[in-house]
Amino acid sequence: MGMDSVSYCSPLGDHALISDMKNDPFNIQSYTQKELAVHYSCSVKTFKKWLYHLEQELGPRVGHFYNPRQVKIIVEQLGMPN
Repeated sequence: MGMDSVSYCSPLGDHALISDMKNDPFNIQSYTQKELAVHYSCSVKTFKKWLYHLEQELGPRVGHFYNPRQVKIIVEQLGMPN
């Protein structure tokens, strides 16, 4: 590998993404559990516990994502994230 193939990563990693997400208004769209947990200002573990009683209504995720219909149900049950 030569010097031309060197790629650089952001020193902030995912932290830059997370801080950007907290400042954006919340839209009903597909989200991962981690993304939703960030919007609700909690850990993924806590977020999973909050959703435990909604599993029947939500149905299965598609891959790692909740689809917009599922996100709408989550927001109706938990309220709009901060």
